[in-house]
Amino acid sequence: MKNVLLSLALLLLSGCGTTAFHPYVGQQQNWPTSPGGFVNSYEGMPVYLTWPPRPYIVLGSMDAAVSTRLIDPSLMHVVVSQARQLGADAVIVLHRGGVYAGNNVAYINKATVLVIKWR
Repeated sequence: MKNVLLSLALLLLSGCGTTAFHPYVGQQQNWPTSPGGFVNSYEGMPVYLTWPPRPYIVLGSMDAAVSTRLIDPSLMHVVVSQARQLGADAVIVLHRGGVYAGNNVAYINKATVLVIKWR
């Protein structure tokens, strides 16, 4: 618990985003797709809120967090920037949320995404 609080404090003080990438290992699968769904675009990269419409491979998952004073889209800019460096074509949001920290001084946006490349 002490380490978690220390990490949150450092994130608050830094005012920037952090990511942790976890590569997928093993045989690729026929990952889920959907004929329709919801998608946003950040800096030219598709960010799917549902399964994408075409086949893909999973490069890995990414946990990301950004400390802000307001709830804003900067979290997805951190995710997209890191995903692009990993060679991704798109990301799929698995979970997104946030918490207030430091007596509502800052809001920490957090997300877990799949980093994907089209087949």
